[in-house]
Amino acid sequence: IVSGSSITKQWYQRRVRGVPEGACGMIIGRSGSKVAEIEAQTGTRVDVHSKERNAEGLCLVTVYGPPDACQEARTIIIDIISEEDVEEGEDAEEGGQERGSMDIWVDTGCLGKIIGRGGAKIRETERKYRVKIDVKKDEVEGGETKVVLIGAKDDVLETRDFIYQVIDEPDTI
Repeated sequence: IVSGSSITKQWYQRRVRGVPEGACGMIIGRSGSKVAEIEAQTGTRVDVHSKERNAEGLCLVTVYGPPDACQEARTIIIDIISEEDVEEGEDAEEGGQERGSMDIWVDTGCLGKIIGRGGAKIRETERKYRVKIDVKKDEVEGGETKVVLIGAKDDVLETRDFIYQVIDEPDTI
């Protein structure tokens, strides 16, 4: 047994910044795939505190690792949440749009019309309108549930109109 020959790496903690709630999912990726990719690429550990908020109500992200690796991970994360700025040239050719999110409140009894059996309707709507739809089942006020729409401004507005149209359709038996 050789003792005393271990090399200790110096790890640093760096809080990236507050990120919009909708961006947390973009950073984490499906089943944590994006975080794992960032960690593998940079040699850091990335924690997305989606339930923890700063004073502005933004989610907090912490990166652990050597300073240069933390900076690289931070840059990747910022690129993810401000994709339209990074790819400005491509967006300009496509008539690039401002991205953002919109909160709408939906009668809790109508959520099934939006979500569909096994989530099929909500996935179809997300694909069709190129947005992320986040139903906040824990945020209910006066019989209405908060639904967050995330994407390009025009896509978000179209999705909102579509959801209101679906809700207003009479129930068929």
